[in-house]
Amino acid sequence: MWHNLSRVLAAILPLLLGVALLHGQSAGTDTASADPNTQSPSKAQFFSGTVTTLDKEHITVSRVLVGKPPETRTFAIKPTTKVAKSVKAKIKVTVRYQHDEDDGDVALEIQLRSAWRFPKAS
Repeated sequence: MWHNLSRVLAAILPLLLGVALLHGQSAGTDTASADPNTQSPSKAQFFSGTVTTLDKEHITVSRVLVGKPPETRTFAIKPTTKVAKSVKAKIKVTVRYQHDEDDGDVALEIQLRSAWRFPKAS
């Protein structure tokens, strides 16, 4: 009798596990499609290069990558933008920015990049 019970359990157990897994997957998908019209804010991105122009409201940064054409981007500077004190033209910077539907690319933070130098020969 116990031998037959173990065979039944061996046959039913994988089925129960499969049903439990399918139920768990379907429960997770219900919350993701709650409202497709709500838009989450875009993720912050980074752009590094050399400052070409700078004023109180905008900064333009240009970069050259090997094998690609030069790329230039202009970012809006808001009162909430964190700007390093010594940012000026011809300085290498990294801009953390977010794309806004109304204002385009808005700089969240402008950081100075340290200049790389060859180590001194000893």
